[in-house]
Amino acid sequence: MKNLTIVMAAVMVTAFAAQSAAQPRTNARILKPSELRTMSLSQMKTRGEKYLGEMRGLVTNVLQGLAEARQAGDPQTVKCVSDTLSTIKGLMRLSEQNGIGLSESVIANDRAKAQHEFVKMTIARNKMIELHAQAKGCGGPDVENAFEGAVVLDRIFDEDLPFEDAKAGLDLPMIILALPPSSSPFF
Repeated sequence: MKNLTIVMAAVMVTAFAAQSAAQPRTNARILKPSELRTMSLSQMKTRGEKYLGEMRGLVTNVLQGLAEARQAGDPQTVKCVSDTLSTIKGLMRLSEQNGIGLSESVIANDRAKAQHEFVKMTIARNKMIELHAQAKGCGGPDVENAFEGAVVLDRIFDEDLPFEDAKAGLDLPMIILALPPSSSPFF
């Protein structure tokens, strides 16, 4: 009996590790203008190809979630995942076109167009990461989506934005509540 418990625990740990390894670990990334200016064309192309690979992995993962929801026979989760998947597929199609455009601009040595295509790919990738999380959340929380503790909020400020409080120096106007003077001397 003790050996059976140890074997079951090992199987569960292995299954959890395999499931965690199968899921893509991508984080949304803010692209700063200074970072974009310093990137070479070949770096943009390489990172764009990497983003396309990550996005394909996200599509595959959402498709697996759709298959699992269909197997479970949960129509509400199937609809939620299907709706999210249609948006993800559209973004994937656009991103592949942007990847081709990026490759063409790198070959033509057109930096402005390459930057434009790369920024579109970055935005699509970040949106796809959000949609992937939304698809994972369809059907309610499970072990993978549950967490404990306080929510961590990261605030990202660009260097050219002011850090001061926007309301600083603004005071409430002083309102005097009194009857106005009469406009007629007879009343």
